[in-house]
Amino acid sequence: DGEHPDMPGCQKKNLSLNAKKTKVLVMDFMRRDRAHTPIIINGTPVESFRHFRNLRVHITKDLT
Repeated sequence: DGEHPDMPGCQKKNLSLNAKKTKVLVMDFMRRDRAHTPIIINGTPVESFRHFRNLRVHITKDLT
């Protein structure tokens, strides 16, 4: 069903993941540009990025 595998553990500990505040960067070291299975949290797909910048560090999906 695509649900994030940590969801049952989080629910057991009364923790929740917020899909709206969660982002994902998939790094494929095989250098294939292909579609990846979306990550789903509580029925909401998590937004995926090709690159992001955080604290002046710029990271891309191919680590360049």
